[in-house]
Amino acid sequence: MTFKIIQWNINGYTNNYSELQTLIEKHTPLILSLQETHIIHPKSIPIPNNYTLITKNSSPSHGGVALLIHNSLQTREICLNGGFDVVCAELKSNLKFRVISAYIAPNRRFSMNNLQNVLETSNIPVLVTGEILDKFITQSNYILLNDGSPTHLSTHNTLTNIDITFSSPILQLDSTWYTENDLFGSDHFPIIINLFDSYPTRTQHTSSKPIFITDKANWERFSELAEEYSSQLKPSTNINKETATIQKIIISSAHKTIPQTHPTSKPYNVPWWNNNLQKLRDDKVKKWHTEKKHLYPEHHSI
Repeated sequence: MTFKIIQWNINGYTNNYSELQTLIEKHTPLILSLQETHIIHPKSIPIPNNYTLITKNSSPSHGGVALLIHNSLQTREICLNGGFDVVCAELKSNLKFRVISAYIAPNRRFSMNNLQNVLETSNIPVLVTGEILDKFITQSNYILLNDGSPTHLSTHNTLTNIDITFSSPILQLDSTWYTENDLFGSDHFPIIINLFDSYPTRTQHTSSKPIFITDKANWERFSELAEEYSSQLKPSTNINKETATIQKIIISSAHKTIPQTHPTSKPYNVPWWNNNLQKLRDDKVKKWHTEKKHLYPEHHSI
């Protein structure tokens, strides 16, 4: 089955709760990793049906992290203290692993040792999501899953890549990573992460992952990008990391030069949804796609 995880800087859990419900209905994820939740009183906030909330409280105006975990999963919370906002859950599937949601505020004093100490609490494979130090990846054996797509629309109306996903090599070798086209009310794009596992759950979530349309590929540009990325990345003596690096070069080049099919998903099914709201959303998405082409033209070159 597809083990689907959504990573999203929600920019206010309560303010964006209706959009969160819509996102869940669209993708039916097993886990949601949320940042900048601004949750102060966890017992007084709504929680989506069939999910359990694990959260770390924050100040009213910034910070805070959470994990929403589907009740069909067998999990346990792992207490971590890294000097920044972080929550962790350990999942029991065919391969036991941990999911971490982390947020490091721009003004927080922080060293990479803090993050290293959090990750070295056990030898269990880990998937780390959130706004964290990307330079940590170059000094560790963890693999960056990001494919170069923008994840954040800044106040200067520019697109940036501040949301990071990285994992232990054993998880990266059988995973996909892509961003939603819609902001869903936040200033960060939801990130869809698929891990492929045969672990059976009581609730099966069916969806198909995007497939590259190779007949429409720009192979000349693909070769140029692959060569460019190869020259930027240093070889590694770690065979797992080297394999993951080669895969990253291929996937990153493919995302920019080969169009993909759209993954199938369930229609919006929240009680308050109607045709007028659907028409307004479709119009908003269409206008956003037009604006995005101007902000980030290189992702629409094909």
